[in-house]
Amino acid sequence: MKTSLLKLLISPLLLLGAAACEKESAGPEVVPEFYVRAQKNDQAWVVEGTGVYERATKKFYVFGYQSQPEAYLRLHFDAPTQSPAGPAEAGWSDLVGGDVLVNSYSSTGVAELPSVEITQLDTVQRIVEGRFQTTLRRDQRWSQQGELLQFRNGSFRVRYTIPR
Repeated sequence: MKTSLLKLLISPLLLLGAAACEKESAGPEVVPEFYVRAQKNDQAWVVEGTGVYERATKKFYVFGYQSQPEAYLRLHFDAPTQSPAGPAEAGWSDLVGGDVLVNSYSSTGVAELPSVEITQLDTVQRIVEGRFQTTLRRDQRWSQQGELLQFRNGSFRVRYTIPR
């Protein structure tokens, strides 16, 4: 009798515990306030972003940092006030420990140059927003295969700093 009563009391608790451990359904995509996002090789990719404006060269640098595995996307392009705007450049770096480069891709030698369009520039709040697309080729240092890394339908909203 005691065993049956114990099973009767424990069974609902186990069922409730198992139900509580089920994975919740996917909610809406969480996008940080300052971000870089794109379809990276046809997979959704959203990371925190930051930027730098270099006065001497009149170039913007936009960085999207990925923590697992550690890597970052770098876009750099002329300030939109210049006429005509120069070509954009892009790169991807895989890191270990934050500073050991173990793989890299660049826009050098790719038929399609990166495209960057600035959609908003707030020089008071130092926020730049825009869209981008790029195809990157794996650097020969890591492989002779010339593997490609594609970023499509990209957008960014980053706060930028201006070094002195």
